[in-house]
Amino acid sequence: MSSFASAHGDSTSAQAPAGATSGQILVKPVPWQLESKFKMMTVLKPAPLIAANATLEQDKATILRCWLDMGGEDDILRRKYMAVDSGWSMRDEPSDDVSEWFGVTVEGGRVTRLRWNQGLSGAIPAEIGALSALTALDLGRNKLNGAIPPTIGALSSLITLSLDGNSLSGAVPYSIFKLPNLKAVNFSDNNLSNNQNRYLHDQREIQDYFTSLWRHPTIRLFNCSIAITKKRQVSLGRRISPHCAVLPPHPFFAFLADHEHTLTYIILSYLDPWFCCNKDRTAVLKCWESLGGAKDTLIKEYGDDVTRWKGVTVENGRVVKVYWGRMGLTGHLTSEIGELDCLRHLCLHDNEIGSIPTEVGKLSSLTFLDLHGNQLTDLPRELGNLRSLTDLSIGRNGLSILPSTLANLTNLKYLSLYNNNFSIDVPKNFYTKGKIQTFLATLKSTGKN
Repeated sequence: MSSFASAHGDSTSAQAPAGATSGQILVKPVPWQLESKFKMMTVLKPAPLIAANATLEQDKATILRCWLDMGGEDDILRRKYMAVDSGWSMRDEPSDDVSEWFGVTVEGGRVTRLRWNQGLSGAIPAEIGALSALTALDLGRNKLNGAIPPTIGALSSLITLSLDGNSLSGAVPYSIFKLPNLKAVNFSDNNLSNNQNRYLHDQREIQDYFTSLWRHPTIRLFNCSIAITKKRQVSLGRRISPHCAVLPPHPFFAFLADHEHTLTYIILSYLDPWFCCNKDRTAVLKCWESLGGAKDTLIKEYGDDVTRWKGVTVENGRVVKVYWGRMGLTGHLTSEIGELDCLRHLCLHDNEIGSIPTEVGKLSSLTFLDLHGNQLTDLPRELGNLRSLTDLSIGRNGLSILPSTLANLTNLKYLSLYNNNFSIDVPKNFYTKGKIQTFLATLKSTGKN
């Protein structure tokens, strides 16, 4: 029986299987009511990637095997050393002291660093992950090929990882993403399927990078599970014969299918703190392109990682700020702007934008709107729906009239109107809430627009 099957063996029982080990834990019932056979199950704790070394002697044996597996010569490993005055030299006799071996550093009775740039070839041995005290691993500028072993993810003390200048292929293992102390990685000049050929030397940048590598597989996996769920839901609802009643959809499958989008956002936001929902991602891109912006200029090399798009800020999986001032944008902002319902700051100043859609009135969270220095000749009445707005800049446009609905903006604390074409005498700027409300009240009383 497979490990999965053994972990879920008797799904009809509310008790753990006989003989369950300490490595098994019980999962509490799901919050919604299902049939009793689904109420409890056993789940096996994941096994470690590889057994960790605990002594220097174990490290020594591991290093020798790894060196030989990558085509290294025993004589070079034991004899080559760095002389202070003459660079690399060879001892007269091979050393049995691992601290004197080529490229090996020993500290506190354990091997802590490996630096092997010696024309090694073949695959990186999985056993290298047993060197549990390793803080630096440099296998760059060799002739290594094959996949990066996921056992490197077991090196929990690792701070720097250099595998550049090889012929490694496949994907960067997800296990490396979990290394808590990793501060510098270099995968450049390889053939990795998900590598950006960059040297990363900032911990947050590394986390962003690994997150971006694994976002797409996560989304595909969840979407696949939803598709299977819907198919199962349909099959349970079919009439299985002319003489049998129609089976209602199972509540578990019905719950998943009915809450597909909510579950997607919750799960992906948990797996990826920088996850941005597809709706916001699509809306931002459409807004940019509607103003004549080139897609490559917005996303650069970051793909779907909206958190790194030009001028975009994401919090808790939603776009909250868009700063596109002085970017040469032109034309008419698309109605998709209204889909960014968590947007708080929208800055489009000093462009050549000709109009703002009525859908901007849907941005109920918006507190800061800067449209000064464009080519606007009128404003939608729906601006009056932005009751959270505290700052509004619409100076240096071609406005001749203001919508009376602006009187609804009772939280406005700053209003800039200078250099427009108003037929009445309008102050350039307002800096106090009282004066702003007095002025906006005149708009309402005159019924303008």
